[in-house]
Amino acid sequence: STMLVFGWTLALTPPLVQATDKPNVILIMTDDQGWGSVDYTQRLSPTNGQTFAGQPKLKTPQLSAMAAAGMQFNRFYAAAPVCSPTRASFVTGRHHRRTRVDDANSGHLFNRELTIAEIAKTQGYTTGHFGKWHLGTLDKSVNPRDSNRGGTDRGGSALNYSAPWNHGYDTTFATEAKTNTFDPANTNPPTRYWTGHEQAFDLTDPALSGDDSQVIMNQVLPFIDNAAGNSDPFLATVWFHTPHEPYLPSRRDFETLNEFYPGYDDPNSANYLATAEERGYFASLTAMDREVGRLRAELASKGLLDNTILVFTSDNGTENDAPGESSGDATGGLRANKRSLHEGGVRVPGIIEWGDRIQAGSQTDAIAGVTDLLPTLLDVWDVDLPDDRPLDGESLAPIFSDGTGNTDRTVSKKFHYRTSRSIVAADGRFKAISTNDGSSWQLYDLEADPTESNNLASSNVATLNSLTSEWNAWRADVDQQRSTQRDYDDNIASVSGISINTSNPDNQGRNGSQIIAANFEEGMAESNTPQVFVEQQYATLDEELAVHAGIIAAGTVVDSFLVHFDPEGALMRNFSITFDNEILGVIGSDDDLDASDFLAFANPDFEELRGIEASDSWTINGKTISFSLSEQAGIGLDQLRVITLASGLNAAIVPEPGSVALLSLMASIGGLRRRRR
Repeated sequence: STMLVFGWTLALTPPLVQATDKPNVILIMTDDQGWGSVDYTQRLSPTNGQTFAGQPKLKTPQLSAMAAAGMQFNRFYAAAPVCSPTRASFVTGRHHRRTRVDDANSGHLFNRELTIAEIAKTQGYTTGHFGKWHLGTLDKSVNPRDSNRGGTDRGGSALNYSAPWNHGYDTTFATEAKTNTFDPANTNPPTRYWTGHEQAFDLTDPALSGDDSQVIMNQVLPFIDNAAGNSDPFLATVWFHTPHEPYLPSRRDFETLNEFYPGYDDPNSANYLATAEERGYFASLTAMDREVGRLRAELASKGLLDNTILVFTSDNGTENDAPGESSGDATGGLRANKRSLHEGGVRVPGIIEWGDRIQAGSQTDAIAGVTDLLPTLLDVWDVDLPDDRPLDGESLAPIFSDGTGNTDRTVSKKFHYRTSRSIVAADGRFKAISTNDGSSWQLYDLEADPTESNNLASSNVATLNSLTSEWNAWRADVDQQRSTQRDYDDNIASVSGISINTSNPDNQGRNGSQIIAANFEEGMAESNTPQVFVEQQYATLDEELAVHAGIIAAGTVVDSFLVHFDPEGALMRNFSITFDNEILGVIGSDDDLDASDFLAFANPDFEELRGIEASDSWTINGKTISFSLSEQAGIGLDQLRVITLASGLNAAIVPEPGSVALLSLMASIGGLRRRRR
């Protein structure tokens, strides 16, 4: 064999930020906080000057301070009217029709999606996720089950195992789904805070006592402190559960009620909150607001606030029965609520702060939303995705630098939820919406009629047809990509001797087969064509990684291919896979596979047999790995991890000045065999 060592020096010259001065990024999202559930003034319409001063009694002084220090987005949109789809779009910049997370408690985030955290790590960031996740189950073994879907007593739950630590996050403190806003461990069913695979806080841990927003922030601040101490730029997604039901305030928050809502229990007071639910709702929101202030104060005390991009938004509109003084307060007078594509279901609070890069106290009526966050950071970092997968947002950076709130946008906002669909024009004026799968459409002028009261479908047919045609063309393109998976670049150039499936196991693969955990072995045994399942993950190595015949340097951006196959089946004697990029190494032993699961955890449970049998072998030549497997009776399942250099080296870490990032490449490895220990 031959080992070659190459020196890579990658120079990026971002127009918005210098390589040595990357901004920290904190992306805050609440759960079910309507557009009107704030106390600062928001503009309802750019043409008639209407404003809405938030719920009359609600107090969110820290959000008001953040809005005064940054930019207020009056037309900020969630990606969907429920949580999970918006969260998938938040971290990928892609519509949930592409990610296949179409509803709450549905599906999971695939390994082959590229997240904000994964891209941030290529730029040298340390990353953390804190709070609600809701993009897949976080455990496979807890019984009774954890949260909504996890555990062993729900059939097939392991199919949706997809955790932050497999999507680029170095630090995790996350629940799978909703939890109480007070004493989160007391939620029924129990909802744990998970920190890693099969690692969670004990439900009796005092760290889980008290207001849930404070419980979350208690983990965020040490993460920031550690990153700052190491002089690392950091990216954190902080996803509060507040104000999702149930609204349970802490004793401290009842003191907060006395502070911010004097007379809340007095029927004669202007601040009277008549019900326990109403008191809990207001108290939990004000408690969450307090933690935003605590975060900003901590950043300021460490001298980090001016160089931190701080985003605040919500995942969808308010719950239908969210407490308020009168109907519509929580939505700011917008039509409908959560689960609706009318404005009240998808327009949410939006604030972005970034020191003097954004004019303090500025506002914009440009349409923006969670799908724009990843494109914005790509713009700030001046990097491209490593492939050409389609995104559904556009950068907000041009708006940051324009104190007038530049509204020149080129991408419309498209929505699809169950039997509803809608589109908001790029200039933000007109919106078309259908609640019956496109059988009929309504049209609204959101500038003149932000509450969607006057249907213009019959009087402005040309505009309606233009918008619906755009939506239909987009949907047809997305569905074609969804069925063929052509929006995922699998980085496999060719295969020989096998039928390869690079899909996720609970979705159609490019060979049309349906392979899931329950029937993978059986399906392979009955097939006339050998089948191999390949699970791909894009990752940046935090530490050097030992592979057969070499070491891959820390900082290298790689693609990991976890290959599942039957080493004993009669049809599996010889096959080869050629990748788009150079093979850096192979991991084949049980222990090494376990240690490298951060590169793509087997999903679903394919761990019963791990590593190559003693009679099996492989040969590597450049970009091709060839298998020569013995013919034996019986059926089994095994794994091998192949590591290649990732595509898109423009996304790799920029070395410090004067340094060289060393990358170990195997240019030619002939006849190497890996024996199972």
